[in-house]
Amino acid sequence: MKVSGAIIALCAAAALAMVSAQQCRCDVQLDSTCAMLEQTGEGRCDKEDFPCDKCYCLTDGPYTCELNTIEALVSTGEGTCDMGKVTYAKCPDSFEVELPKAPAEFTCNYNGPLPKPDYECTIPKDAIQSGITKVELMIVQSYDVTVTGICGPLVGEGSLTVNIEQYVVSGQWGPNDPVEPPFGLGRIIPDIEESVEVVPDDKCQGTGSTASTIDTVAKQITSERSVDIGASDPSFVAMLNANAGVADTIVEFAFTVDTGVLGNLLGAGLGGASTNTQYKFMFTY
Repeated sequence: MKVSGAIIALCAAAALAMVSAQQCRCDVQLDSTCAMLEQTGEGRCDKEDFPCDKCYCLTDGPYTCELNTIEALVSTGEGTCDMGKVTYAKCPDSFEVELPKAPAEFTCNYNGPLPKPDYECTIPKDAIQSGITKVELMIVQSYDVTVTGICGPLVGEGSLTVNIEQYVVSGQWGPNDPVEPPFGLGRIIPDIEESVEVVPDDKCQGTGSTASTIDTVAKQITSERSVDIGASDPSFVAMLNANAGVADTIVEFAFTVDTGVLGNLLGAGLGGASTNTQYKFMFTY
């Protein structure tokens, strides 16, 4: 009985290459030599060499090859052969080099009042692809704060201060802080610290001779800034890769606002605050 021959290109480096889901990273040998075995009798074969383009598995190779396992004639010695299983790397349809994915961005926007303890930014599952190696965060924000100074019997002079703290609540940019309040929140984003002076022309003075007869003065603080938060914790990269195309990813942020006073003012309070904050995520593949 005569069995038709099979052309085989062995994946010699398969044990060392990156093999996943019946694929491997691979390269090609152009104008190489392949062998075809043709059975001439029981356990006997003739071998014929011919030119071919042969693919083989290679760690960090420029292409992706499918790994196929077939029953084929294999050489067992000089002029002898038998049927056996052969795994080979099937060349891709095109030898165009697979370029790395371009970096991608996704932006969430919070436009509303402060303080805000529970803003959730949702990164949709279809906004990212698997294969992310790094995630960076840039914050671009403007804010408008009104601080109210409490005036006593003397003409008020000094400064009203405001401190806005922001956190990545769920710890993707670092571990939760067990020491600095508010406890249980995650990576602190650099504070917003501003002050505004109260001068005699503001006429911050109560009408009586005791501190129980007080007045107030309101001061507005507006500003804007951009701040680079840097790269995330590696566990967040792993979470995004697992969620890509499967589930949305939620990143929680929080704002706290504190006011203070310097000088002979009796105190300060928050008259109102708001922000327009963009969270820009940059994904590197």
